[in-house]
Amino acid sequence: MTSNVRMRFEEIQDGRDGLARTFKLHLDDKTLLAPNYCVPLTKSPYFDDLALRLRIQGQTTGHAGSYVIRGFDYDRVLAPHAKSINQGTITGEGFSSPVFREFFKSDLFIYDSSGESLEYNRYLHRLIGSKRTPPQARELGAEREKIIPEGKGRELRRKKVWDFWGGMNEDDKEQNKMLGHAFDYGTQTEAGVILPFIITVKYKGSYTVSKNTNKHWKRICEAHSKPTVDYKILSKWVFNNDELVDEICEDVEAIETDFAVLKVKNSDFTKGEEDSQRQAYGRLLLAYASLRENRHDKTVTVALESGSQLFLNAAKSFDIVSRAMHGSDKEKESTGGAVPPVYGSALDLDQMIAVKFPKWKAAFERIGRMACSHDYCAKITSMDAKDYSMEEWNIDRRIHNMLIMDEWMHQISEAITSGDARLLSQKLFNSPLSVLGPLVPA
Repeated sequence: MTSNVRMRFEEIQDGRDGLARTFKLHLDDKTLLAPNYCVPLTKSPYFDDLALRLRIQGQTTGHAGSYVIRGFDYDRVLAPHAKSINQGTITGEGFSSPVFREFFKSDLFIYDSSGESLEYNRYLHRLIGSKRTPPQARELGAEREKIIPEGKGRELRRKKVWDFWGGMNEDDKEQNKMLGHAFDYGTQTEAGVILPFIITVKYKGSYTVSKNTNKHWKRICEAHSKPTVDYKILSKWVFNNDELVDEICEDVEAIETDFAVLKVKNSDFTKGEEDSQRQAYGRLLLAYASLRENRHDKTVTVALESGSQLFLNAAKSFDIVSRAMHGSDKEKESTGGAVPPVYGSALDLDQMIAVKFPKWKAAFERIGRMACSHDYCAKITSMDAKDYSMEEWNIDRRIHNMLIMDEWMHQISEAITSGDARLLSQKLFNSPLSVLGPLVPA
């Protein structure tokens, strides 16, 4: 069953030869054109305002028009805009520009409770510092943060997290209480889809916990007439366990929710030595493709944090895909102390990888403009350091990356329309991501 929500598929065209599909999705008053690049809203309000402005001003093909935000980022990135809109105090083109009125009115965005951040150091401090994190998780996160992450400390951190999830799994009342908090925090936003606070699957035991959490979450969504969600966060190491992958694939094909969402943490299946993992991932793609076909106009498939697999995911199995637009603006810290900023990399349309700034600068010096066809990028008149700061480039390249991913989604849509899967497999085969080519039908 699906929840009692107003969700309608229009103009569905299934790709032949094992391709994905293209369609218009209407969810309540929100609209989306699939395949769709889902923009992560994580950076400064200025950048987010620019990204949304380009979408609304028609500088994309319409295939980049959904958004995802982590719960612990919402109050910093979107809440000020939502507050101004609700109070009717929008003026000018600044922080609370009219662009955001259109965004909240018509564009789908996904609220990610980001339960996996309990297990990773990078965002732990932001998770426990956010009032949108369930109090039970904030308490655990504060304890975990105090443990020295060296030697036995790492094992103690892992044990505390597992004890937390294991306890939730054994106490339905406590788990429902925690999930109720996560759901309430999500519904306080303008999100069209709310994802549960859920464990990262690393082995059989954690997958059992994940399935139980999804079961409870589905009931909560149904009770409040919100889109139902199945959310699987998988460690990359899951793909070393064929038996577990088989079980997950079987469960995926049996999903009965409005949205089926997958996130594979820290995934990059492009390295040659990881062929067995890549093949296992290909089996999972087939399972999501089968789900999509069986629930033709009932389930939307979503792949978050797609990384190098973004184009593959959208070409093969997923209606909505996301990946970081920006990479790193800073050098990796190697000796301690401050981390210096850098001119970051930007995506190349044909190579399908992030190209470092010196190559973009060299191309600019040869042709007199950015080596892309974007009207937005044409405004860049110099890439010399004395005229063009790192801050300016690191904003411009994020916008460029969003436009590139919109182009990729449009290319997939055109291949679906023409029924020629070879266009997509050839695009991968002719790029540094060629090892992914065999996973798209040729």
